Amino acid sequence: MPGQSRHAFRLARLPTRGQVLGQLQNGQIDFAAHGEPVLPGKLLFTDLLNHTRQGWLADPIYGGNKGMKAWIAIGFPGARASYLEWVTQHNVAYPLGPVSLSGQRA
Repeated sequence: MPGQSRHAFRLARLPTRGQVLGQLQNGQIDFAAHGEPVLPGKLLFTDLLNHTRQGWLADPIYGGNKGMKAWIAIGFPGARASYLEWVTQHNVAYPLGPVSLSGQRA
């Protein structure tokens, strides 16, 4: 984007970010006007959303899911060696916190 900061989105207020993401999701941003004729906004939004989900659910050794907060929120045990006895126990809270691939415990 000529004349604009590369960090404009990061520095924008949250309502502005939400508006831009909504425009991307609805295909209302035309990248051809910014010199990128091939990339549709909806595709960028879909990829951005998928990568965000992957980072949120990934093992912390990859840089996302800091402190295993996402795993704690959904009750995922992480990289435990044995979890089979809990697979069939529906609606029962798992008593142990998650463990990352590095052995870090939440």
